[in-house]
Amino acid sequence: MKKVTFPQRLKDLRKAHKMTQAQLADELGITQANISRYEAGEHGPDFETLIKLSEIFSVNLEELVFSAGFSKEELEFMMDANKISADELRDKYELLVDGIPATDQEIQEAIKAIRFSRFAN
Repeated sequence: MKKVTFPQRLKDLRKAHKMTQAQLADELGITQANISRYEAGEHGPDFETLIKLSEIFSVNLEELVFSAGFSKEELEFMMDANKISADELRDKYELLVDGIPATDQEIQEAIKAIRFSRFAN
């Protein structure tokens, strides 16, 4: 089976189930803008959302993520990555942006961006 990116896999599954982005967002309890970002490859879902997507589309998690091009190692990282917190990063490193300490929210956004760049491409 040819591997596709996660954004394309999500879009294909949504369309196969004849769902709009808004309908899928309602099922997941998130905004339509999040679905749009997932499908555009601008943002990636967290592990909990991947589980919900597999349930909504009646595919197992392996089929959802591995056919989207995720490796076993990447999936394991996604599960382990949820263990790091902004507090741990702040305590271990002085994170500066333009010479100013990063806020907890900025650190969380950076973690999300790193996860996305590793898994959505």
